[in-house]
Amino acid sequence: MGYFRAVATDLDGTLAYHDEVDPEVIGALREIRARGIRTVLVTGRILAELRQVFPTLEDEFDLVVAENGGVLSGPTGVRALSSPVDPDLAPALTRRDVPIRVGRVLLACGAGCEEAVAEEVRRSGYELQLVRNRGALMVLPTGVNKGMGVVEALGDLGVSRHSTVALGDAENDHSLLAACELGAAVADAVFPLRRHADVVLEKAGAKGVADFLRSPLFLGEERAPSPRWQLELGRCLDGESEALIPASQVNVLVSGGTTSGKSYLAGLAAEQLAALGYSVVVLDLEGDHAHLESLRGILGFSHGRLPKPEDLPGLLTHRFSSVVLDLSLEPPEEKQAYARRVLTVLLRLRRTMGLPHWIVLEEAHHVLTDPHFAQQVLSDPVRGLLLVSWRPADLPEAVWDRIDVLAALCGREVAVGGTPEIMAHGSGESPGAMTELLEETNPGEFLLLYRDAPGRGVRRCRLGERRTDHIRHWRKYADATLPPDRGFSFHQSDPDADPAQASNLREFVHILADADPHTIRHHADRSDFSRWIRTTVQDTWLASVVASTEEEVRADGDVDTTRRQILDAVRFRYGA
Repeated sequence: MGYFRAVATDLDGTLAYHDEVDPEVIGALREIRARGIRTVLVTGRILAELRQVFPTLEDEFDLVVAENGGVLSGPTGVRALSSPVDPDLAPALTRRDVPIRVGRVLLACGAGCEEAVAEEVRRSGYELQLVRNRGALMVLPTGVNKGMGVVEALGDLGVSRHSTVALGDAENDHSLLAACELGAAVADAVFPLRRHADVVLEKAGAKGVADFLRSPLFLGEERAPSPRWQLELGRCLDGESEALIPASQVNVLVSGGTTSGKSYLAGLAAEQLAALGYSVVVLDLEGDHAHLESLRGILGFSHGRLPKPEDLPGLLTHRFSSVVLDLSLEPPEEKQAYARRVLTVLLRLRRTMGLPHWIVLEEAHHVLTDPHFAQQVLSDPVRGLLLVSWRPADLPEAVWDRIDVLAALCGREVAVGGTPEIMAHGSGESPGAMTELLEETNPGEFLLLYRDAPGRGVRRCRLGERRTDHIRHWRKYADATLPPDRGFSFHQSDPDADPAQASNLREFVHILADADPHTIRHHADRSDFSRWIRTTVQDTWLASVVASTEEEVRADGDVDTTRRQILDAVRFRYGA
């Protein structure tokens, strides 16, 4: 099965002409339903009139959105999605000889009556909208449209709008196409709809729809990411244009040396995906993404609270949520085994539900070690993998060949990790040339390469701003136990006393709070606190704050102020 799990289609001018539906398009709809794809009819017609003209049409769809988004009909009954138009409006229009048809929510008439209808709407004082549908006119409550109705219907079906293609032909189909991942207009659609559609079908009406539902694009043999749904990773330095990548149907690899900003970039993408309503699972092996759970729609789990892999489908299908799995406190072998089990469950869920839309895998070179397993993960037709690795050379070659977008940063170990080689593999340039380009990048910059657009070349870009704080290996340094040679050893005034050793930031805060003034002065005079935070914790922001407090104690000797400022800074940054 391809990327799409549902089709939402208009009726008149799209499936039907002059109250007749082409049998060929009915056959195509039955074919996709037999493959498990859900179907939604979205029409401006009043439900009773629809049933009178097409008595068996509802049987061909899982749900029907009628009255231009105002009414939803399905196996469990009919419900209005909005309060109706002012009941006094219909009699007022009848007195002006306007032939009105009254639905549960809307009023309908011919487009030739628009002037009279507009006058009466203004006179009523209610907030209403007039919507044209070729030769018809509808009066609706403000905010009611096909886009609103189809989102409601898809929610009932348990299908994300980002897994749905919409089809239409007329003015009132703009919101329908805009609400779904891919919007397609039939060949004879009104010009504004064709201009704004993601895809314009080769044929008119039902013939075009039938061909599309059997096309390589719809079946998943070809990809067509919508230009309406994109991620802005920053700005390109060649003219300050946006550094954009598709928000669906691509695989992305973020590579580069340690401390280069790989996880920052991955988190930036995850923030935007969640904001756009995509379902994302972040497998966070080093604790870089815990702060994402502060965003709406993102659930966070860590040591002691990690869900069983088989429980993830229930979490993801509820409102198409996103999940961050923080594995930083798990033993190395267990975190990698857990990540592989999660990937196996998610691949199975994608085959049936199309969820999650994206999987972000940190330290991918530790998880995708087996070529056969890597091939299984990368062969998923949904794509939507964002792999992060400082050693892409350790990834199986099958991974390299299935990457569509490469983002590379410099940092330490860039030459030994394989980043120049994979950039060369995708661009056709030499590894030496890619190494030179990487070494020319400044902090906060990255190189962007689109594998399917070779003419665009490698672009140098500046990273965009994050919505959430990014603290590298946040939980690892706050709670995990560091090796003895990487902890902080507090000086003791008594030469016979054992030094107090902090194996993480939480212990560092606890010991510092009770340390005697001589100990604090000893370390501040030597810049020990800021050096440890910069070199071991690798948090340059916190290190600079602590360095400033160390300078102050050297200047005026106020040890208690220094103690308080360091404690406040660490607690603010890490909650330790």
